[in-house]
Amino acid sequence: MRRTRYTAVFFLFSILSYGQADSLINYSKQVEGKEKIDVLHQIILELWLNYPDRAMGYGEQALELSRQEGDSMLISKSLRLIAGVYYYRGDFNLSLEYNQKALAIALQLKDSSLINNG
Repeated sequence: MRRTRYTAVFFLFSILSYGQADSLINYSKQVEGKEKIDVLHQIILELWLNYPDRAMGYGEQALELSRQEGDSMLISKSLRLIAGVYYYRGDFNLSLEYNQKALAIALQLKDSSLINNG
């Protein structure tokens, strides 16, 4: 009985999380530039625990857009989020590689919040 209740709660939480991500995905189609990158970052955070492969796709998209914008802070954040997805998937070497790239950018920027997260 207890196990069924936990399963139901987990299933409901998964649906609600995906619903939030779905809204963000729709919103990301309406915005451009740095705002779109910020929305993509939120999508990654919503998806990476239950849908890491989808989160990775959004991470790559955010990284590409960040590079097009030429915004080092957004590039660092995108790299860090991709590293988090790799870490969650158990690919620790790639996670470390992306985290090191993100940290190197954060150190160049001398941004304490990015450095602390790295």
